[in-house]
Amino acid sequence: MGLLFGLVAFTLAATMVAVLIAGGNRAPFGAGAPETTAPAVDVPETAPPASVFGELEERADEVSTPVVEPPAIETPAPRDNLIEPSALVTNGVLTLSGAQPSADDAESLAVAAREIFGEENVVNNYVVDDRADATRLGKLEVYDTLHFVDPSGNEADEESVRLLEVALLSLNTNPDQTLTIIAHTNDRENIISSLVRSQERAEELTEFFAGRGIDADRIIAIGRGSSEPMMDNALERGQRVNERAVLLLS
Repeated sequence: MGLLFGLVAFTLAATMVAVLIAGGNRAPFGAGAPETTAPAVDVPETAPPASVFGELEERADEVSTPVVEPPAIETPAPRDNLIEPSALVTNGVLTLSGAQPSADDAESLAVAAREIFGEENVVNNYVVDDRADATRLGKLEVYDTLHFVDPSGNEADEESVRLLEVALLSLNTNPDQTLTIIAHTNDRENIISSLVRSQERAEELTEFFAGRGIDADRIIAIGRGSSEPMMDNALERGQRVNERAVLLLS
């Protein structure tokens, strides 16, 4: 029996010694695992080869927005010194002045004027300037007055028909131009009768133009009666002269 207890006690003692020895080599209870750091790895920096940059630049050039040039704007020639065309009728003579775009244009108007007034009654002072507008007679001033075959009638005499025809030429070559016809009488009638007759005279003269294609909206007829005499109505010649009409183009 004693021997048995001795063996058990020896065995227990040996076991405890083994446990103590093993416990000396362990980390204390609750301590974490030792920290470990991964070794640093050097990653070499690499740049794309130069050929790659060149290829990218070429592609950028291919897709770049093209430069659009603005359309050229034609600057019109200055007109500071351009002489506008005009025409003047005085004492039975028609004087043509100003610029026409070509010699042919100037001559065509001069020919038309000669057909109306005759070769000897047209003075052609046109100059050629390619800045000029299309062929046109320009501003027409008629200082001569219209008179009538019968002083109390409305039929223009031969010389006055020339004035009507040159006014027609002016209206045809100047589409924006208008004509005002102002008719007068002498004082052989009372004021009311003179006004009525002068208005009828002006309106009858408009028929000359309307019958040749001029729009009625471009013609104004005004009768002034005997209120604006050119000469003394006490004279026979004065009575005849005062029976007249005036053409104003604008």
